[in-house]
Amino acid sequence: MQKNRLQKPERIYLREDLRQLFDEGSSFVSYPLRIVYQIREGKEKGFPISILISVPKKRFKHAVDRNRIKRLIRESFRQQKHNLSNTLNKEKLSIHFAVICLIDELPDYTTIYKAMGKALKKLEKNIFESGLENKTIET
Repeated sequence: MQKNRLQKPERIYLREDLRQLFDEGSSFVSYPLRIVYQIREGKEKGFPISILISVPKKRFKHAVDRNRIKRLIRESFRQQKHNLSNTLNKEKLSIHFAVICLIDELPDYTTIYKAMGKALKKLEKNIFESGLENKTIET
Protein backbone atom coordinates (compact mmCIF):
# COMPACT_ATOMS: atom_id res chain seq x y z
CA MET A 1 0.00 0.00 0.00
CA GLN A 2 1.37 3.41 -1.01
CA LYS A 3 1.53 6.27 1.43
CA ASN A 4 -0.30 9.39 0.34
CA ARG A 5 2.04 11.91 1.91
CA LEU A 6 3.20 15.16 0.37
CA GLN A 7 6.84 15.28 1.39
CA LYS A 8 9.28 18.18 1.19
CA PRO A 9 11.07 16.94 -1.97
CA GLU A 10 7.64 16.98 -3.66
CA ARG A 11 7.39 20.75 -3.11
CA ILE A 12 9.03 23.47 -5.18
CA TYR A 13 10.89 25.84 -2.89
CA LEU A 14 14.13 26.81 -4.66
CA ARG A 15 14.13 30.24 -6.27
CA GLU A 16 15.88 28.93 -9.41
CA ASP A 17 13.24 26.21 -9.88
CA LEU A 18 10.46 28.81 -9.51
CA ARG A 19 12.08 31.18 -12.00
CA GLN A 20 12.59 28.41 -14.53
CA LEU A 21 9.03 27.11 -14.10
CA PHE A 22 7.37 30.48 -14.69
CA ASP A 23 9.78 31.60 -17.44
CA GLU A 24 9.88 28.40 -19.50
CA GLY A 25 6.75 26.51 -18.46
CA SER A 26 3.41 26.05 -20.21
CA SER A 27 0.03 26.69 -18.64
CA PHE A 28 -3.68 25.92 -18.85
CA VAL A 29 -6.79 26.57 -16.78
CA SER A 30 -8.89 23.95 -15.05
CA TYR A 31 -11.30 26.37 -13.41
CA PRO A 32 -10.94 27.47 -10.59
CA LEU A 33 -7.26 26.46 -10.85
CA ARG A 34 -4.53 27.67 -13.20
CA ILE A 35 -1.75 25.14 -13.80
CA VAL A 36 1.77 26.14 -14.88
CA TYR A 37 3.93 23.12 -15.65
CA GLN A 38 7.30 22.09 -17.00
CA ILE A 39 8.13 18.54 -18.07
CA ARG A 40 11.75 17.54 -17.45
CA GLU A 41 13.94 14.62 -18.45
CA GLY A 42 14.82 12.12 -15.69
CA LYS A 43 13.74 11.88 -12.08
CA GLU A 44 14.78 14.62 -9.67
CA LYS A 45 15.36 14.14 -5.93
CA GLY A 46 13.73 10.70 -6.04
CA PHE A 47 10.24 12.06 -6.77
CA PRO A 48 8.82 12.53 -10.27
CA ILE A 49 6.41 15.31 -9.20
CA SER A 50 7.14 18.68 -7.58
CA ILE A 51 4.30 21.08 -6.79
CA LEU A 52 3.82 24.69 -5.73
CA ILE A 53 0.45 25.94 -4.44
CA SER A 54 -0.39 29.64 -4.52
CA VAL A 55 -3.48 31.48 -3.33
CA PRO A 56 -3.26 35.26 -3.98
CA LYS A 57 -3.60 37.66 -1.10
CA LYS A 58 -5.35 40.04 -3.50
CA ARG A 59 -8.32 37.62 -3.76
CA PHE A 60 -8.37 36.36 -0.15
CA LYS A 61 -7.44 38.98 2.45
CA HIS A 62 -7.57 36.63 5.45
CA ALA A 63 -4.77 34.12 5.98
CA VAL A 64 -7.21 31.52 7.32
CA ASP A 65 -9.03 31.52 3.98
CA ARG A 66 -5.79 31.23 1.99
CA ASN A 67 -4.56 28.41 4.21
CA ARG A 68 -7.87 26.55 3.92
CA ILE A 69 -7.77 26.67 0.12
CA LYS A 70 -4.16 25.49 0.12
CA ARG A 71 -5.13 22.58 2.38
CA LEU A 72 -8.00 21.64 0.04
CA ILE A 73 -5.70 21.75 -3.01
CA ARG A 74 -2.98 19.71 -1.26
CA GLU A 75 -5.47 17.08 -0.13
CA SER A 76 -7.10 16.72 -3.56
CA PHE A 77 -3.65 16.45 -5.20
CA ARG A 78 -2.45 13.94 -2.60
CA GLN A 79 -5.42 11.66 -3.24
CA GLN A 80 -5.15 11.77 -7.05
CA LYS A 81 -1.41 11.95 -7.74
CA HIS A 82 -0.74 8.21 -8.23
CA ASN A 83 -1.82 7.92 -11.89
CA LEU A 84 0.36 10.88 -12.84
CA SER A 85 3.27 9.47 -10.85
CA ASN A 86 2.97 6.07 -12.56
CA THR A 87 2.90 7.71 -16.00
CA LEU A 88 6.01 9.75 -15.20
CA ASN A 89 7.88 6.69 -13.93
CA LYS A 90 6.96 4.76 -17.07
CA GLU A 91 8.16 7.58 -19.37
CA LYS A 92 11.24 8.29 -17.18
CA LEU A 93 10.29 11.97 -16.87
CA SER A 94 9.61 14.38 -14.04
CA ILE A 95 7.33 17.40 -13.78
CA HIS A 96 7.31 20.67 -11.87
CA PHE A 97 3.96 22.39 -11.67
CA ALA A 98 2.31 25.27 -9.88
CA VAL A 99 -1.36 25.47 -8.92
CA ILE A 100 -2.79 28.97 -8.64
CA CYS A 101 -6.31 29.65 -7.36
CA LEU A 102 -8.37 31.92 -9.63
CA ILE A 103 -11.73 32.06 -7.84
CA ASP A 104 -12.80 35.01 -5.65
CA GLU A 105 -15.04 33.19 -3.17
CA LEU A 106 -14.16 30.30 -0.87
CA PRO A 107 -14.56 27.06 -2.92
CA ASP A 108 -15.79 23.76 -1.49
CA TYR A 109 -13.81 20.52 -1.56
CA THR A 110 -15.74 18.88 -4.41
CA THR A 111 -15.06 21.84 -6.72
CA ILE A 112 -11.33 21.71 -6.01
CA TYR A 113 -11.25 17.89 -6.24
CA LYS A 114 -12.92 17.85 -9.67
CA ALA A 115 -10.72 20.67 -11.01
CA MET A 116 -7.57 18.91 -9.76
CA GLY A 117 -8.70 15.63 -11.34
CA LYS A 118 -9.21 17.35 -14.72
CA ALA A 119 -5.85 19.09 -14.42
CA LEU A 120 -3.96 15.89 -13.58
CA LYS A 121 -5.59 14.06 -16.52
CA LYS A 122 -4.57 16.88 -18.85
CA LEU A 123 -1.02 16.76 -17.47
CA GLU A 124 -0.92 12.98 -18.08
CA LYS A 125 -2.02 13.55 -21.66
CA ASN A 126 0.67 16.22 -22.17
CA ILE A 127 3.32 13.95 -20.66
CA PHE A 128 2.32 11.10 -22.92
CA GLU A 129 2.49 13.40 -25.96
CA SER A 130 5.90 14.78 -24.94
CA GLY A 131 7.16 11.21 -24.40
CA LEU A 132 6.07 10.31 -27.93
CA GLU A 133 7.82 13.40 -29.34
CA ASN A 134 11.08 12.46 -27.58
CA LYS A 135 10.89 8.88 -28.88
CA THR A 136 10.28 9.99 -32.48
CA ILE A 137 13.20 12.43 -32.32
CA GLU A 138 15.58 9.74 -31.01
CA THR A 139 14.78 7.22 -33.79
